[in-house]
Amino acid sequence: MNNVPPVTEPAPDFDDALAVLRGYHGVMLDLCDSLKELSRQVEFDKKGSDFNTITRTVYHYFVVATELHHRDEEQALFPQLVSSSSTLMAPMMERLEEDHVEIEQVWNFLAPLLMSPETIDNSGNFCKAAHRFAQLLQWHIEREEDNFFPEVEKILSMEQRRAIGAEMAKHRSLLVSA
Repeated sequence: MNNVPPVTEPAPDFDDALAVLRGYHGVMLDLCDSLKELSRQVEFDKKGSDFNTITRTVYHYFVVATELHHRDEEQALFPQLVSSSSTLMAPMMERLEEDHVEIEQVWNFLAPLLMSPETIDNSGNFCKAAHRFAQLLQWHIEREEDNFFPEVEKILSMEQRRAIGAEMAKHRSLLVSA
């Protein structure tokens, strides 16, 4: 993550892990809209004057935030749910982890283009990848918001969510000091 500015945390604090994750969702959905707009500009070969700025903004956010978000879920939240009595949680977490892998695969193609927008041509590869990334992320967020988080709220107490939030904050301090 060299030369990537830090991401502003979307929640005011880490007192509720789910509030932090939901905050990321809002920003990610907005940036998915920006990404789709960028792909339309490429598709019609009408890159606006702010094209390079927007591509780099999208790149810088997702290169940091997606990694943090997935780490928060897989290393802080999911382990707390493994022992839950809910038979729904294991398959839900497995599906979300599969989403993470698929999202990352598309991101690995898309990121270098966003990092160097002058390399984006009208071949359609960027447009396909941009739409696929946005679509996968939107579906993933819908799964979390509509199905997963409501179950998590039934299982975890506010105290447990605070403890998970503290662990998430700790991950960030480790990244900063690394």
